Amino acid sequence: MKFKILTYGCAMNKADSECIAGIIKEKFKSDAEIEEYFVEETKNFAFDEEKLKADDALFLIINTCIVKQPTENKIIDLMRKIEKKRENEKGLNVIVTGCLPAAYPEICGKFKFSFIGTNVSDIIKAIDEAIEGRKFVKIEKQKDKLCIPKFSFNKFISTIPISEGCVGNCSYCSTKLARQNLTSYKEEDVIKAIKNAVKCGANEIYITGQDTGCYGLDIDTNIVSLLEKISEIEGKFKVRVGMMNPDFALKFLDELIEIFKHQKFYRFIHIPVQSGSNAVLRDMKRNYCVEDFMGVAEKFKSIDASISTDIIVGFPTETDDDFKGSVELINKIKPEFLNLSKFYVRKGTLAERFIINKQWTYDTKIAKERSLLISRIFREISKDNNKKWLNREGEILTDEIENGMLIGRNFAYKKIHIKDRIKDKPELLGKFVRCRIIKAGEILEGEILGSEIN
Repeated sequence: MKFKILTYGCAMNKADSECIAGIIKEKFKSDAEIEEYFVEETKNFAFDEEKLKADDALFLIINTCIVKQPTENKIIDLMRKIEKKRENEKGLNVIVTGCLPAAYPEICGKFKFSFIGTNVSDIIKAIDEAIEGRKFVKIEKQKDKLCIPKFSFNKFISTIPISEGCVGNCSYCSTKLARQNLTSYKEEDVIKAIKNAVKCGANEIYITGQDTGCYGLDIDTNIVSLLEKISEIEGKFKVRVGMMNPDFALKFLDELIEIFKHQKFYRFIHIPVQSGSNAVLRDMKRNYCVEDFMGVAEKFKSIDASISTDIIVGFPTETDDDFKGSVELINKIKPEFLNLSKFYVRKGTLAERFIINKQWTYDTKIAKERSLLISRIFREISKDNNKKWLNREGEILTDEIENGMLIGRNFAYKKIHIKDRIKDKPELLGKFVRCRIIKAGEILEGEILGSEIN
């Protein structure tokens, strides 16, 4: 029985797809043949429908994302193409999961597919019903995903959710409609999941949540306590901490700085600022100011940590001066990573209500112009940032293959393309090795200096 999982969006969706694959593997054992196609919400992607040629009991599972309107449009367009294709071919069963049906359940009545939302535990019931030729719809929030078996498509990287949902109510965000309020998983369950992943060969752990900084508020603990316990786990592995909003990063700033100095953690933090204007941040319903973000970013830069941040341009109340504030912020912080988005009206949000009531207006042309300008600025910042790594030597963890080339990450989670092709040195994948940066332009290129470091 063949399964294809098409995953759109964030690390949480990636973790959900690994759970879906794990449940399928446990149910069908060796009879299950699974392929995954992962589409990060920051990248353009066109899925090749030829990959969906119907054959024996082919299942397509579409794990959806609704962060951006264009992504949602592409997903719905793909669903329409597949439904039309299904009219002429038998054997193709489709199950739609993730944030799209969870946030907008009315979509379930517009297609003949099965839908299960974010509750991955219902995947087997959906499969069983599809085999019998019946449509299955059940939209519920998953209570706990750590007890679910997982199947990692990259055995060296394991994505571990520590919570789901958040405590914010941002005016532009539709993800809250799907993932809802904060549900933190017990510390002991997270630790057990990480230990099991390391035991199974993972040497990179990605802990994720809609906002890792608010972890534990609902179960009388906090992110610092969890990270301290993770640092005590035996074995050699690296931990990437997922997105943390500035207000919570600021709350635990000194403790976080000390924890991120520990060798088990990448010195990398994703703190989304969204705008360089305090007025816009207030309209966005963000619970911090620009100065808070700056304080967090500068403190992390003092320990050579990589800063990743997010910017939204074209927000309805963003003036020319507000936009200049975002440009100045990017030029000052010079982040290593930037997730840039144009504002889109998302159904069910406060921003949509204000626009419908004509309290706010927005201009897609202005958003596009501002996006292009910041993109150009960041390309130059990125090249300048990379120059400081030239000729530096140090340990990297090789964790993936890209276009036939080995990819590694250094202590600051900088991506390094190894000049040797993986076919020449397959034994290096998943290893800690010494590397020297030999080229620093738009990307970093390196050469291996030594074998695995114990």
